[in-house]
Amino acid sequence: MRRRAYEIGVLNGVFAPNRLLPEALSLASRIAKNAPIAISYFKELAYSGQTIGNPELLQLIHYLYGRLFSSEDSYEGPHSFIDNHNLVWKGQ
Repeated sequence: MRRRAYEIGVLNGVFAPNRLLPEALSLASRIAKNAPIAISYFKELAYSGQTIGNPELLQLIHYLYGRLFSSEDSYEGPHSFIDNHNLVWKGQ
């Protein structure tokens, strides 16, 4: 069942018990490198998805994506790559 969940994308990995903590810390490190505003919006969607229906969730997704893509941070990732500078997230 775990393997099937991984194959269809429900899980991002299947690990032996002794690898769980190192893998979780590695994933947390990769997540932490993203824009804080994007992480915040994703968490809001994840938590809201447990308590609201699909129509409301879709409205929230559209709203948050609109805010995210109009934020200053949405320009930072591509520009840091193009200009070859370190990421500087502003949280705006």
